[in-house]
Amino acid sequence: MNDKRRSKGRVYWERFALVLALLTFSGCTSPLWWHNPDRGFIYRGWAVNIADHGTVIRECAGAAHVLGCVKPDTMTAFSVNNPYLLAHECDHIESIMNARGAGEAIKDTFYMLFGINDVLTAATILLPAPNDCGEGTMAQWQEGKLQVLQASYGTTQILPTLEQWQRLKSGSADPR
Repeated sequence: MNDKRRSKGRVYWERFALVLALLTFSGCTSPLWWHNPDRGFIYRGWAVNIADHGTVIRECAGAAHVLGCVKPDTMTAFSVNNPYLLAHECDHIESIMNARGAGEAIKDTFYMLFGINDVLTAATILLPAPNDCGEGTMAQWQEGKLQVLQASYGTTQILPTLEQWQRLKSGSADPR
């Protein structure tokens, strides 16, 4: 009887491992994770890029399991096309901007140890990421051009290009 229970338990773990492997493989090959150049925006002054898995790995300088990252030194973020992962990176940006960045490493470690990131990523694998992070999204890519949604958020501003400035101030002196 005891051997029968052990074998049933082993079968369940093998099935769980197989399902997890299939979800991981299907996620990396899903068309939702492929590159789309119109997927990106500016959130609270940070450039957020929704990119393919290969680009995320390259930009984040991580191992094959890296699905997103935030780079405070360049104020950029990268995420694969998944709503949970994008929300996770947006939360990192929010925490850094509100001077709570130290707790992010602890939270990430907790989520990783208990498999929370994996479960939530697998649950949302077929859904595309939104085109913003919500409140604080300043600009989006629309048809290959940057469309400004709000020129300022807090102390961060999107400045016009020289051509836009000259169009706005056509009668004034050169701003250089």
